[in-house]
Order: sequence, then C-alpha cells, then structure tokens
Amino acid sequence: MGLAEHLAVEVAPCSAAEDCLNSPQRRGELQAECRNCRLADAGGGSGNRWRPSRRGRQHPKLIVEKREAGKDRRAAAQAKRLGRSRAKMDVQRKARDAERQTGRSIIENTRNSGRSARDGDHVSIGRIGLDTKMQSGRANPVVDLAELDKVREDARRGGSPIGGLVLRNKHGRGVVVFDEADYSRLIGIIMRQAATIAANLPEGT
Repeated sequence: MGLAEHLAVEVAPCSAAEDCLNSPQRRGELQAECRNCRLADAGGGSGNRWRPSRRGRQHPKLIVEKREAGKDRRAAAQAKRLGRSRAKMDVQRKARDAERQTGRSIIENTRNSGRSARDGDHVSIGRIGLDTKMQSGRANPVVDLAELDKVREDARRGGSPIGGLVLRNKHGRGVVVFDEADYSRLIGIIMRQAATIAANLPEGT
C-alpha cells in the first residue's frame, strides 16, 4: 500500500485508546499514532505504538497474543516429547525384534524374563548364553569388549560355560561374537557331541 492510500484509509483506534498516551484522546487527531499502530481496530500500520498511561498496563490484544504464543510453545513442546517417545518406542520395538530374530536362529532359546538368572537373552543347546545388542545406527557392528566380558560372566553365573554377543546392524543382519577361549570351548563341545552321535549310529550307516 502506497503512502497516499495508507493516509486515505479511515483509522479506528483500539478499545484501549483512552489508556494510551499516543491515542487521539491524549494527543489529538493529528498527532495520534493509531495510524502507525498494528493494535488499531482498523487502518493501523505494522508497528506497535502502545504507550500505556499507567505503568505496567498491558494492551488487551497483546495479552491475547502472549497467551496464544504460550499455547503454541506448549503444543510444540508436547509434539517434541511425543516425537521422542515414539522414537524411544521404535528403538525398543527394534530391540525386541532383534531378540526374536536371534531366538529363531538358534536351536533352543529361552527369554530371560527380568534377567533374574542373568544368563544373557538366549541359551543355545543349554551351553551358550547369547545377548543381543542392537546397533541400529551402524552398517558395520563394533565389538565392545566390556559387553562381551559381561555376557560371559552372566552366562557362567547361569550355568552356561560359554557367553557370546549377537550384534545386529541397522539392516537386521546379525553376527555372533565369542572370546577366543570360548570359541575353543565351543569347538570342543561340538567335537564331543559329534563323536557321541557317531558312536550311537547303527553300524554301516
């Protein structure tokens, strides 16, 4: 809007004009600032010319704006909290899916409910405790030796001689990690079981 058009527009002072030192009632029609004030009921400008006659008095429109801005901030904060909650739930769901996938991949598995036995998330053939760790932000899993030591200790406390980690990446691919000593034990267990099976086979099989 050009200056001429702006000056031609009829100005309607706001409802709080009597309490404003820049209103026509206080300064007269020619010196009043309503034409340049966004709080005017009509014909105002883009600025804020509110100047209360009593210190601390707030304009009714500014009170409403402040209240609405507060509502918007609270709504944004709530949306952010809900977003974090959904993200957390998604991570938990992926972790549960990873454990179920590990359970399907081994011969026999038991969920450690509440970790009361502290023997990893799964037990394979009664001798290997496995603990699934999601690494959903990685394509290439990274081994944390402290985590490996912990699951080995938990497995031994639960009666399993071997403890290992199942590291599952962001694509759902899982790899099993054993300590070198546990790997040697695992090979020994497999060899002994193979020998037992072979000894029990009928002759000529």
